[in-house]
Amino acid sequence: MINTEILYKFKHAGLASTQLGVRHLPRKGGQATGAKPTVILRALRELSFSAWKWYRCKL
Repeated sequence: MINTEILYKFKHAGLASTQLGVRHLPRKGGQATGAKPTVILRALRELSFSAWKWYRCKL
């Protein structure tokens, strides 16, 4: 969510952004959870709440 917030704020402040490549390291333990429906729904809920807060602050 941090990337989404930063891009949103940059755009509304009239700033530009650039993408840089990063090196990903192999996972040392645990399992990926990003494809689980509950994780996706929670991210969408947080995004909606953040968008609502930003919209409300602009009024």
